[in-house]
Amino acid sequence: MSRQKIIANVSTFDRGSVVRVTSEKVLEAVRACEGDFTTQDIAGQLGIGEYQVRAALSWLVRRGIVERVGAEPRRLPVRKGRGQRETYPATLYRAKKEASPVDFNALYRVFGLIAPSGRAPL
Repeated sequence: MSRQKIIANVSTFDRGSVVRVTSEKVLEAVRACEGDFTTQDIAGQLGIGEYQVRAALSWLVRRGIVERVGAEPRRLPVRKGRGQRETYPATLYRAKKEASPVDFNALYRVFGLIAPSGRAPL
């Protein structure tokens, strides 16, 4: 029999209580932020885990409501037996500006055109 150590398969099912969060709730927190933010910032604001915020933000990015704008170095927690704390790149996000609805009648007036209804613009 070999004396080689076997790597243990550790289960991560027991993460404690997991708080469910909706994309809408995360979006409210995002709109309350000024400037760039990270998932850790939003998680702290909502008082929930960062994992749930990452999942909600991925949907907001996919829908085009939030965009990735870069990364900033973050330090990992201190570990025993290691002198220096390691860093990792944390993604920075920013909420996209919402466009207001287009006023086509105003555009028609500016260019002196007739509205699609066949009558002169208001």
